[in-house]
Amino acid sequence: SEPLGAGDGVFIDIYEPSESFDEDAVMEKFEASRKKRTDFITLEDMGDDAYIAYPTLHLYSHGVYVAITAGSANTEEQMQLLTDLGEVAEKNLSQIFD
Repeated sequence: SEPLGAGDGVFIDIYEPSESFDEDAVMEKFEASRKKRTDFITLEDMGDDAYIAYPTLHLYSHGVYVAITAGSANTEEQMQLLTDLGEVAEKNLSQIFD
């Protein structure tokens, strides 16, 4: 039998500062998203701030908010998948902005 969530897609939303959406607005969007969640896991060593609210990892780093949705389970494998994707996103943001 296939694992729960097998074949699910990966979706990425990126919110970055622009002329009409400054860095404060990006952070407000990130914080507003967290306030909607009743259950989430804070990730201490990722970006400026990050958390997982299944099935999405929310990452704020370098003034950019990235939301990565992958799979549909609430398992250790799902957490590892989201964490791995977040680390890739953080590495790419660091290469762009550092």
